[in-house]
Amino acid sequence: RVGVVGFDRSGAMADPVIIAGAGPCGLMAAVVLKRNSVPFVIIEQATQAKLLSDVGSAFDLAPNALRILRAYGADMKAHFGKYEGMAQYSMDEYLVRQLNIARDWNGYEAWAAQRSQMQRCLNDMLGDADLRCGNSIESYEESESGVVVHLRGGSKIRGRALLACDGVKSAVRKFMYKDAADELHYCGIRCWWGKANAEEGTKLREFFCASSGPGTDRQAFTWFMGGGKQPGCLMGARDPRNPDIFMWAAFASNPADPGSSDDLTRRGGEVGQAAKDDALATFSNAGAFVQAVLGATPPEKLTRVGMVDRKNLELPFVSPSKRVALLGDAAHPQTPFLGQGVNMALCDAVVAALRLAHQPVEAALAGYACEIRRMQAKKTVIDARTWADLSCSRNAIKCWVFRMLSKYLPPKLILGDILRSDQSNVDFLDRTLKELGVGLPETSEEKTRP
Repeated sequence: RVGVVGFDRSGAMADPVIIAGAGPCGLMAAVVLKRNSVPFVIIEQATQAKLLSDVGSAFDLAPNALRILRAYGADMKAHFGKYEGMAQYSMDEYLVRQLNIARDWNGYEAWAAQRSQMQRCLNDMLGDADLRCGNSIESYEESESGVVVHLRGGSKIRGRALLACDGVKSAVRKFMYKDAADELHYCGIRCWWGKANAEEGTKLREFFCASSGPGTDRQAFTWFMGGGKQPGCLMGARDPRNPDIFMWAAFASNPADPGSSDDLTRRGGEVGQAAKDDALATFSNAGAFVQAVLGATPPEKLTRVGMVDRKNLELPFVSPSKRVALLGDAAHPQTPFLGQGVNMALCDAVVAALRLAHQPVEAALAGYACEIRRMQAKKTVIDARTWADLSCSRNAIKCWVFRMLSKYLPPKLILGDILRSDQSNVDFLDRTLKELGVGLPETSEEKTRP
């Protein structure tokens, strides 16, 4: 055990923890390390302006993520949106179901965050930090005393540990498994996301306000379910900070991988008119609202990407020397149909950082990358594939069954499925807190509660 946090066993100042990637996972790890006085440095490939840019993508925040963010002082009201209603439609605009979330789900809090707002929130929580943008990790060397990271351009950094929070195309993972079969797996699903203009008086504005239903604050999540002539799905909601914007994501099965870019803030997605034309062609048989959403999205605000995870789900999340660990999408990328990507990443970050603050490096990273977590992550990835296939199925019978289940299942059963998908994160964090004999910070409720 480290006698004084931030120092090694001899009492000398410890080398920093090196964090690869300044997305939500990397920043959350830095927040926890800083709170525990552990030195760190963050290496990020993108520029700082790019990190905070509005690329249109968003995350659903599950209960364990809300617990973490509130504990470390996130300003929920300033950065995130809370949705009171949910409306489900078929692609030809037949109303399948309408829910008042707070009433029908026993007070469940449905929060969501744009990626840019999540970045800003975590930056605010972190404050001043050693964040080195515009550089990337090419390789590393491990020893009993630490890890030496080689950066693009030839410079080096010595650290006590390396946390790979650098996303689905992780450079650290690529080096760690350079001699193993570790390809990305295209899941046969294309995704488009964007921000449609929905000014006052337009049909788009009228529709998504009406979809909130009675008894809500007209802030609702809308889901169009495929079937018949138009498979696939589209889901979205009003931007809580700008009612003139409708944020959306659409998915459809397609055996051809659309390719990718090096823009990791968009998960390697491509932007522009070709992506928009592909979306319009894919959803040409959808109803007027879906067509209007796509048409009202400027090409520069629309991203297309192929949904990927990993072919090999058996590889450990830690190096043999226990000095390098994979977190978040670097460890377990997945399709977004369970909404667990960012939630697992935030949990990974807190667990790894807390262990590094309270245990020797080897024990800390071995505890983080335990077999239980790897098996939980494997199950989540496989379940997310299953939900992706069902949500985007071209089989009319499957689509009909899916709609009927969505229409008639008791609301508590739907909520139960959401909570079950997050339970592994709750268990992972609770087990760590108990083992270390620590708790999450206690912060004021003023900024974190609605």
